[in-house]
Amino acid sequence: MEKNKTKKTETEPVVKETKILKTNESLESQVKNLTLIVLIGFIVIALLQIGLYFRPASNASSTNTNDNTDTTATDNYNELAKNFTNVSIDEAVKLFDEKGTHVLYIGRSSCGVCQSIISSLVEVQNELNYKTYYYDLGVPMEENQIYSEEYQQMITNWPAIQKIIKPLTDLVTFETEANGVTDTCGKLFYDNGYTPTVIIIKDGKAVDGFIGGHSKDQITELVKKYI
Repeated sequence: MEKNKTKKTETEPVVKETKILKTNESLESQVKNLTLIVLIGFIVIALLQIGLYFRPASNASSTNTNDNTDTTATDNYNELAKNFTNVSIDEAVKLFDEKGTHVLYIGRSSCGVCQSIISSLVEVQNELNYKTYYYDLGVPMEENQIYSEEYQQMITNWPAIQKIIKPLTDLVTFETEANGVTDTCGKLFYDNGYTPTVIIIKDGKAVDGFIGGHSKDQITELVKKYI
């Protein structure tokens, strides 16, 4: 009986040790699997980040503007723009041959900032009872598209548009600021196509205006100085 008891006692530690070894092997396996999963996760995240970083820009136009493809906002913009008098570049240039004050607005329906400011432009026009002349930059942008091998998509041929707008931009010589850069309004628009742009023409000379989003009060204050 003593011998049997001793044998039983001897075997139990072995069985327990075997269980412990199996448990340790299982834990090691789980840790290895978890490490592998985490490593794969990091690799996937890194690849996604690289892919996003090198993804071609959705708008490769050199106009440096924020495009908005929301059809509702675009339709609303186009409806409000009916309150303005559409002009070509030649017609805009002719405003410099006239006496009096003219308000020239340059924008486009695909510009998010233009969409946000146009209601204020219309309200100020109606309250102060003047005419806004509107040059739609979206028209030449649509007409001057080229395929870019670099971006693998159609982009705006900005040099072609510069030839169109140069007769106007050469006349707009007052200084203003856009995106932290100060220069003549005409030069900033010629180089970058910034929209919205508002130009006050008084007695044949561009005397004031702004580039970018402005509040209704700011627009009112600007126009009141000249009409």
